[in-house]
Amino acid sequence: MPTMWLVKDGPRPNSQSGPGTSMTFDEVVAIFGSYQMRYAGPEAPSINAAKPSHSNRNVVLEVGATEGVSSLLTKQGFYIVAGCSPDSAERDLQAHRRSV
Repeated sequence: MPTMWLVKDGPRPNSQSGPGTSMTFDEVVAIFGSYQMRYAGPEAPSINAAKPSHSNRNVVLEVGATEGVSSLLTKQGFYIVAGCSPDSAERDLQAHRRSV
């Protein structure tokens, strides 16, 4: 299962805290299917490393080596969800889970 991380701007590992949220591939498509996924590579990315933020500003999805892939997440590794705020991601996931 992919993991959703809500991360701050800044260098790794200081940009991430707390546990990630496990999602199914179907949930990923339902929540993020209309967003652009930017593959960041096999390691967790630093985002805007020169300008750290105090709050979460980014949504990153992680697909582990043993989790498989999907049409939206085509490789194992980390994806930045372009244009999606952490608040929107959490709200949309909760709404989706309530509706099924």
